[in-house]
Amino acid sequence: MGQKDSKSKPYRILAMGDSLTWGYYNRGRNQHSYCLRLHSRLKEIFNSEIIIENHGVSGNTTHQMLDRLPGILDAAAKEKNQYKLMILLGGTNDMGEKKPDLVLENLLKLHAMAAERGIETFAMTIPRYQKEKDLPWLIENRTKINTALRDKFSGRFVDLEEGIALEGADADGKSYWDDVLQFSPQGYDRMADLIYDALCEKFKSLNAAEDASVKSRKK
Repeated sequence: MGQKDSKSKPYRILAMGDSLTWGYYNRGRNQHSYCLRLHSRLKEIFNSEIIIENHGVSGNTTHQMLDRLPGILDAAAKEKNQYKLMILLGGTNDMGEKKPDLVLENLLKLHAMAAERGIETFAMTIPRYQKEKDLPWLIENRTKINTALRDKFSGRFVDLEEGIALEGADADGKSYWDDVLQFSPQGYDRMADLIYDALCEKFKSLNAAEDASVKSRKK
């Protein structure tokens, strides 16, 4: 890996979502966001400085995210330091409304809102729910949304539904789950590793492009 370029602006990532982005656990008394481990892993392979900004808000629905996102992007534009990438997780808090088509529509609007400003986006599927076996409608609605996300964002999505099993645990046997809905610190670290795996090749390509540019300027 080349030396980090101290002159270039940091590569700024927007982590947009709800409590699962914020890192809620222990009934909200503690925080352990996936952003922590993801930043640690990405900075090991990326030449330039990386900033990951956590804009997860506990309890947020996709509709509330639609209200919030313009202000976040406007603020970044005002600073002349717009995000390069948005990682979006939403929909968990909408499931009780039983309107999967509306949830999907909102998620796509959020992605489009960022894309219109030149920001690349990555989608995340809605994770499982510990008591879902008693709620067949929830499984059906989540499956509908997640299938559409996989189709729409092929190569640009992180599959939390498949990547974090209901009985999932780390190598030490510590569960990925803190309660029926939220992850434990181990679960959020697992989430970070899944995102890293999805982004790894992208950042290696960015390194290669940057190295080629530096060599070209030296000729």
